Amino acid sequence: MKRLKLPDAPAEQTGPVKVWAEAVMIPTYHPLPPDKNPMFLEKRVYQGSSGRVYPLPFTDRISTDAVEHSWQAVHLENEFLRVMVLPEIGGRIHAGIDKTNGYDFIYRQNVIKPALVGLAGPWISGGVEFNWPQHHRPATFMPMSFQTEEHADGSRTIWCSDHDPMNRLKGMHGVCLQHSFGGPTLACTSMSSTSLSFRRMSTMWQIIPSGQRVGFPFATVTTTA
Repeated sequence: MKRLKLPDAPAEQTGPVKVWAEAVMIPTYHPLPPDKNPMFLEKRVYQGSSGRVYPLPFTDRISTDAVEHSWQAVHLENEFLRVMVLPEIGGRIHAGIDKTNGYDFIYRQNVIKPALVGLAGPWISGGVEFNWPQHHRPATFMPMSFQTEEHADGSRTIWCSDHDPMNRLKGMHGVCLQHSFGGPTLACTSMSSTSLSFRRMSTMWQIIPSGQRVGFPFATVTTTA
């Protein structure tokens, strides 16, 4: 399998921190269509949870053949580091490179080959996976909205946002790169998107970089009553 090649920054990106969207081609084993019928899996044991997925579809088959696929990607780069986020796969950080020596400080996969590990089925290893309100969330292999933000100090942030229909929550995470040497910083938040009536609850923010888990099991968020 050939090494995934990342595109160079566009010529118009001239600041100390560059951010741009540009697709990348990655060999991909696509999930096959889910069952068209709702899956009411209330008693499916799934890593300590009930395994419930409704109203989301449940996928239990992956293609055995890889095809070249163009994935939407957002890139961050400064003098020392290069980071790539894939909004179409849960907003995960797929690659992180030390430009001084070419070292991948985040393990990157050169192929997208899901395993049936996620709550709704597909999940991939490698990179940095963001999870809320539980581990391997349904949207771990689903598209997210994204936008970029430029800050007064010259740093740039990629914000990814999705809506979880199971818990009626909106979740966001931001990947920020400074103009000086240092790793990317992360910002995570969950908020209601359905009502002006609020209550406080306990949920979990879990960040899984290349198989190593960094969890925040009692992060307090605001959600609907």
